[in-house]
Amino acid sequence: MDELALNDAMDRYALGEAEAFGILHRGLHARLRGFLTRMCGSPTLADDLVQETFLRMHRARSTFARGAPVIPWAYAIARNVSLDHARSARVHKTDRLPSDPGLEPPDRRSGTAEEAAIAAQTARLVEQVLASIPEAQREA
Repeated sequence: MDELALNDAMDRYALGEAEAFGILHRGLHARLRGFLTRMCGSPTLADDLVQETFLRMHRARSTFARGAPVIPWAYAIARNVSLDHARSARVHKTDRLPSDPGLEPPDRRSGTAEEAAIAAQTARLVEQVLASIPEAQREA
């Protein structure tokens, strides 16, 4: 799905058109899941973080700047979700049971070459956007 269609869908969703969420979900889910899987190292955890990302997007939709690109906004939210989870895990660290295998190894077999290319392109876009933000605001 192209960026213009996603931007248009987000504008409509921000204005209250609930049906536009389906377009956003279809266009962003795989990208966000790939990004979050790379950040946390677990496809299972990434699924939970993607859900939290969409929930935060839903809650913040009225603050979305109409006409702005949705992809960098969604990635910023996903990054914050991942950081919040990591901080929370450090604060609420629990002892593992002997039967707990730990984090899942990254699944290198999942996804197509196209998905991998999209994920790589998206990662470069996120890095470019983050590099353009003043250093003091990057963590926010």
